[in-house]
Amino acid sequence: MLRLKSLNRFDIRKMIHTIRPDPSTTDLSQLLAQANEIWENSFWGVCSNDILVKDYQDNGLFTINRPKTFNSITPGISKIINETLQKWKHNKKLIMIEGSGDKAFCSGGYLGMPAAYQHLKNEHYNMHKIKTFQEYYSLSYNIGTLKVPFIALMNNITMGLGSAISLQAKYRIVTERSIYAMPEVSIGYFPDASTCYTFSRLRNHIGYLLGVTGYKLKGTDIVHSGIATHFVPSEKLENLKNELLKSDASNIEEIINKYHVNISSNDFSLNQYLDIIENCFSAPTVEEILERLKKDNSKWSRKIIEMINAASPTSLKSALLIIQRGKNLDLADCARMDCRMGHNLLVEGSDIFKGINVVLYEKDRKPEWNPARLEDVPMEKIIHYLDNVSPEKELKL
Repeated sequence: MLRLKSLNRFDIRKMIHTIRPDPSTTDLSQLLAQANEIWENSFWGVCSNDILVKDYQDNGLFTINRPKTFNSITPGISKIINETLQKWKHNKKLIMIEGSGDKAFCSGGYLGMPAAYQHLKNEHYNMHKIKTFQEYYSLSYNIGTLKVPFIALMNNITMGLGSAISLQAKYRIVTERSIYAMPEVSIGYFPDASTCYTFSRLRNHIGYLLGVTGYKLKGTDIVHSGIATHFVPSEKLENLKNELLKSDASNIEEIINKYHVNISSNDFSLNQYLDIIENCFSAPTVEEILERLKKDNSKWSRKIIEMINAASPTSLKSALLIIQRGKNLDLADCARMDCRMGHNLLVEGSDIFKGINVVLYEKDRKPEWNPARLEDVPMEKIIHYLDNVSPEKELKL
């Protein structure tokens, strides 16, 4: 049974809502029992049809099948994918991942998990937090280190953990319907799951813009930025998928290029702002980024300032530092660093709970970040989050 802090009926119902028990049940003890069972099942991989795993002889396909939650990924889904990858890396020639429905490839990690974590304080559920990070952060690492070609069909919304795992694919295919973002700072978190490895290496400090602001890219812009490798019209995506899965994987690039549409670099919507991005986001601190944006004072810069001012100050400083450090780390060390930061933000911080609460329940309100100002967030605290965690909580890869 869940051991909760002192909660009122409304708090319990909010927490339980995030893990989807039977809505017809009215007794709180029964609700908690159902929530406990769902909680355990969601972690240990009993996800019904939430993730479809299809074997095509030499090739394999994952379909994230949670369209009602925009294909958000639970720890259980991550566990199934990780375990399957360990088998497939020995006998598959091509592995692909897609999202079901017409709304999202993957909107990120399931927000109901950290929303419920804030109420769970005993050691048993602290271990759940640790295992959650193990599954999430090892997933992007496992994809990034595969020797088998991995293809991500990033059609529609691709955000959060969906952004992170697709970044590690060898082939990253978008359409005119694709929307890419890593908006973690807006919910009190940071661009995690080894995102910093890629963001730190994108040209013109574009990755810093994406990570610090949550800036959205659409369609061909995702290719121009370096996030995606190919652009395929959405009406041709199913044909591409089927041809790849039926192939012997000896001519993957030839098949993809048959569907890929060449796009002009002149069409990149950020072209006119690249110098501003380079100048502002190469600054060593968030405060200096803001100062340079204010000095530029263009309409675009003012928009970026608004995005930064709306985000969690703790998250902003965490995001910038983690991307800066990521440039000098390999993928494994980026994953370990993210795991330390994520664990400490959940255990010692409060902004993520406030941010998610607004996203899930109070959409008309703004989160009350703590601290509320950049100048009140000591860098020593952020460095502590990045560098310190007990040995049993280190990410095992």
